[in-house]
Order: sequence, then C-alpha cells, then structure tokens
Amino acid sequence: MKLLVVDNAHIYKTKEGKYYSTSIYDNSFFKRYLNVFDSVRFCAKVKLVDEVDLKKHKPLDIEGLEIWEIPWYKGMKGLLKKFPQAIKSMKKSYESVDVSLYRVIQVESILSYICRNKKIKYAVEVVNDPQTYFKGLYKIISNHYMKKMVYRANGASYITDYVLQKIYPNKSHKEKESTKYFNATYQTLDLKESIMKEPKIYDKNSVSEFRLIHVANNIESDNKGHSTVIKTVKYLNDMGYNVSCNFVGDGSKVEFFKKMARKLKIDDKINFVGRINWKNELIDYMNSHSLFIFPTRFEGLGRVNLEAMAAGLPCLASSVGGVVELFEKKYLFAPKDYRGFGDEIVRLINNFAELSQMSKRNIEFVKKFLNENQEPIRTNFYRKLRKLVEETDQL
Repeated sequence: MKLLVVDNAHIYKTKEGKYYSTSIYDNSFFKRYLNVFDSVRFCAKVKLVDEVDLKKHKPLDIEGLEIWEIPWYKGMKGLLKKFPQAIKSMKKSYESVDVSLYRVIQVESILSYICRNKKIKYAVEVVNDPQTYFKGLYKIISNHYMKKMVYRANGASYITDYVLQKIYPNKSHKEKESTKYFNATYQTLDLKESIMKEPKIYDKNSVSEFRLIHVANNIESDNKGHSTVIKTVKYLNDMGYNVSCNFVGDGSKVEFFKKMARKLKIDDKINFVGRINWKNELIDYMNSHSLFIFPTRFEGLGRVNLEAMAAGLPCLASSVGGVVELFEKKYLFAPKDYRGFGDEIVRLINNFAELSQMSKRNIEFVKKFLNENQEPIRTNFYRKLRKLVEETDQL
C-alpha cells in the first residue's frame, strides 16, 4: 500500500539523482510511515545542486521512499511564478497512490487537498495553527481549509492534548469515534532518552554569566521573536546583568538582526552560530547554556521547546498555540514583551533553587514525548488508516 505525504519541505537533489534534507525530513522521519505502509511518496519542493555538505545535509535513501518533485520556490511570489507547474505535479502525485496524509496547515497541503483524488481516503497531522501562523487574506483562506480538511479527514492526529483539538475538531470529536473517523495525540519529535541530559544545578557562579539560547532553523523573518530576544538582552545589560544570547539557525534575516544588535550596542552579547542539524549535537549545545528563550509569534507546540527541556534547560516562551500546555503561566509572555521576559530572567537569576527546579521539572515532563512512548500511538494511528483503506477496497 502506497501512502502520499504532503508537507512544506525543501529537498536538495544532486546530479547523481540522490536526495538530501537539512531539516526534520530524514530517513527516521519516514521510517514511522514505512513501519505500516509498504511505500511512501513524499511531495516536496526539490532543488538541483552541484554538491552537498554531508555535515549539514542528511541523505534520503531509506528503502520504500519516493520523492515526488514539485518546483522549488520560496514565498508567495515564488509560488505564483511556479503555480501551473506545481498544480500539474500535485495532480499527478495521486497516481498509483492508495491513501494520503497532509501535515497541516501549509500552502502545499492546501493545494494538494484541492487537487486531490476524492476517492482516496486521507488523514491529517495537525502541527500548527493558521490563526497565529498566517496574516491577512491567506489567514482567512488557510483557516477555512484547515477546518474543512481536519473535520472531514478519516483520521486526525494532533501535537497538542487539547488546544488544537478545540479549534480544529475532527468528525470523530463531534460524533462517536469509529473505524471510519478517528483521532490521536502524538508528537513527531523522535526523542531518545540516551540523548537527554541530567537536571542542571544552579548557584551563584553559574549565573554570574547568564547565557541565553534561541533556536529557529530558518531565520527568514521575525516570527520566532529574534528582535524580542535582542531587546531583552539589551534591557538586562542596561540593568547591569551579564547576559548574552546565542542564536541557532541561519537565513536571509541574520544580517538584519546583527545590525540591530550593533545599533543597540550589544553586538558583543549577540552571536549567530548557524544551523545544528543533528539532534544529539543540538541538545549537547543547548545544555551548555543557562536558559532557553522562545518569544515565537506562532506555534503548534514547538519541537524546539521539547528539545530545550530534554537539554535540561529552564524555559521562557510566549503564550501562543499549544505552548501553553508545556509551561506554567508565570513563564509565558506576549511575543513582544521584552520587559516581561527580562524581569522574569532577573527574578530567576536571583532564585537559584527555582532555576534548578525548572530544569528538573522539564526533564521529567518531556519524558512523555520520548519516542518509545510516542511511537506506539503513531503506529496505531497509521494502522487504523491502513485498515480503513483495506476494508474499503474489499467492499
């Protein structure tokens, strides 16, 4: 049985015809589907490159995986230029496919849904909220399709326990769950206990130089709160606290934020370290810091929040989306509230015991997201989808 998976993904292809990824879409990501389905066709934007850096690019060569190419583009302007070719490719992607799964909500998932073969059963993995993710007309359009896609899906999985379920219910929430309509809650983090850290112990020496860390792989806008973090660092240093921040990630906006730091005269306190693509290396690096700060303007749940917790870090974040399920209210702030973040950091710097307790609590809390706990739930969800298709084919 062949499964079509659609998401917003940028894949690189060498002249030898080999595929690589710099994001979450590695072999282990697709293994979860291939444990249940015979093969997976992944609909993704593909760019031809002369060579790849194997320290950054992960090979996509797991048996049973087929990359279905759509034109490479970035942003809505780029999509408009490639729109006819993208639609044509998406329509053809349903050929020889038995069932489809949309990771929502992305532009690609909406377009693929519109182009879909309506005879094919489908499921959705709800990983974000367009009400916080998009703006203007596209926010209205995406929210409309999100509600329709999720409600009508045969299966709907969520990364939250209750936040996204309440906004985007499936028919299985409105009616009794059945073999035709069902739902589940699981993460796609693929977290292993072997890479988790021990709780951190804070004392006077450990906070004399307070090192913040922020992670966002694609720095293409201010949606993940980079400017708020920079202003927070400025605010704290102006009060006499020795606070710095390392930003993990890369993108076209890096120079903009570096310029902002220089203008505020704190460029010696702000550092952009580039991407760290391997989870174990990222968690190791995060662990060397004092606190994770994430003033994101939108988020489903935020895998980076979970990675920070696994690294044993106390966390401050914005009160958006499913993030409210992860942390106590006193550790959540409006995305632009740099004073709120700053004042809380001052309070914590002067409360070693609370920082140590936050670290311990986060380590324990994140264990429920370990792959060994999540995989059985994911697998059961995919099996229900496969069984539905098999039973339908027998009618």
